[in-house]
Amino acid sequence: MGLIFNTFRKSQREAKHYYHTTVLYGDEKYDILLTEHEVKQAISRADKNLEDIPKRWYDYILFWR
Repeated sequence: MGLIFNTFRKSQREAKHYYHTTVLYGDEKYDILLTEHEVKQAISRADKNLEDIPKRWYDYILFWR
């Protein structure tokens, strides 16, 4: 996810920056821009639904000391 500055804001109410990422929706990839508020909402939603988040391959590796 990259930070994109909104250099040509049309009004003071527009976000000063957006978070850019790519999502797979259906069979298509889309570039999307999220405000900080939208990112915080998504993080909160994920924290409340941890069982729905797919495991990553490195979550299964045991680290020995």
